Amino acid sequence: MLRPVTIVSMTSAAPARPVGPGLAKARRARLPQRIARPQCVLTRHAEETIFAVAKRMTEGSVREGADGDTYFGSTMLTIDLERLATQWRGPVQGERIVEAMAGSVRARLRCMRLACADATSRHPDRCFGLPLVETRVVLVDGAIHIDVDVEAPLLAREAQTRR
Repeated sequence: MLRPVTIVSMTSAAPARPVGPGLAKARRARLPQRIARPQCVLTRHAEETIFAVAKRMTEGSVREGADGDTYFGSTMLTIDLERLATQWRGPVQGERIVEAMAGSVRARLRCMRLACADATSRHPDRCFGLPLVETRVVLVDGAIHIDVDVEAPLLAREAQTRR
């Protein structure tokens, strides 16, 4: 018995072109510009050494206002570079340490915590609200000065008794 034969054409039709502009060319992203000088990084050991030789002084007071009482205070940390050199490995470069301290979130947070702890120890009977903190790091005459200014609202007496 003979079977019917189907003949298939070997030539194929060209695929239909999509309507539109087509694919966009991929381009390489531009590299970020390099920083002029390498950023100084403060290691944990260097931070511990700096805070071990630092001298701390705090002043502040509570001011009464129409919106309630507010604590205004300042804590100054002084790091003598000669004293630091006795514990530091390698040459002590004040400018680089200032740059590293100013750029270190961990060091700035530590300064903020010290200043807030000093504020609460000066007024242990009061309850502090969310503080606003400003930190400045400068090099002055062979010493690094870290100034931490704190402004914190004090909660009303009624709110303190509820806690």
